[in-house]
Amino acid sequence: MIAELCVPADADAARSTLSLVVNSLKKAPVFARVDLLSEDLRRSLADPKVVLPERHFALALDFATTEFQAGAGKKFRPPPHGRLPTNTVPNP
Repeated sequence: MIAELCVPADADAARSTLSLVVNSLKKAPVFARVDLLSEDLRRSLADPKVVLPERHFALALDFATTEFQAGAGKKFRPPPHGRLPTNTVPNP
């Protein structure tokens, strides 16, 4: 996920606020990686009329893998013909 934010403050205060936001997001278990996107990797999605160019930042946020996602890559394989898995009940 990409998050764009605008920090309207002087350069030192903006860096401090940006650092606080990044460090707070890094502590959240939902994200595996939080990083500031460099200028060459970013595309501005926000309307240029609503951002201050020197105060506009973009963050890359990678979600952490959960147990639910870990099983999503496994393919379903039906049981061999004529055999039911032990956890199913046959239809009467």
